[in-house]
This record gives sequence, C-alpha cells and structure tokens, in this order.
Amino acid sequence: MLLLLPLAVQAGKKNDAPTLKVVVVQGGVKVLRNGKIYSKIWTKFPDVRGWKLQRDNTEIVIKSGVSREPGLVELFDVKSGQRLDRIRANQVKDGKPAWAKNFAE
Repeated sequence: MLLLLPLAVQAGKKNDAPTLKVVVVQGGVKVLRNGKIYSKIWTKFPDVRGWKLQRDNTEIVIKSGVSREPGLVELFDVKSGQRLDRIRANQVKDGKPAWAKNFAE
C-alpha cells in the first residue's frame, strides 16, 4: 500500500497544546513551532510512511520502513525526540498497543 504524505501539516491546537508543524524529511521528521525547529526526530528506517501527534502534541507516533518489509511504528517525545516505545506494524493486534493502533498492517 502506498501512502502519500503532504510535505508539511499544521497540527490543530487543543486546550493549551502548542501549535506545531510537522515536516517529513528522509529518515524522520522536523517539528516546527512558530516557524522555528522545535525538534528533529529520526526513525529507524529511512522512509516515513505516516505520523500522528497525540497527547496534546507532546508525543508523535511515526511509521517508517523500507520497501517490501513490514513497517516499524515508533512513539517519540516531541520535545526531546527520545524514543519512548516501538513495535512492528504487523504485531499491532486488536488495537494494542493503543498508541500504535492506527498504524497496524
């Protein structure tokens, strides 16, 4: 399945969540706040297949991969870029773990 991603998307603001813009780059994403780089997040695999901000824009889930291989779904802290968890997309079952449920294969 081919997933086309826009180069940049503005994340909506909920409550006091910061307004962020996510730009997909080879090997990860850049997160911008007020037009300036807030963080750079690098994935294990070079091709970003999808992403989603969550928890009031404090976490980002990124699915990456290489051709003909199952994707890897990784959970990151937006501010630090630190990886919090990861799972193969084909191991996401019955909506678990909850943070990865939208990226199951």
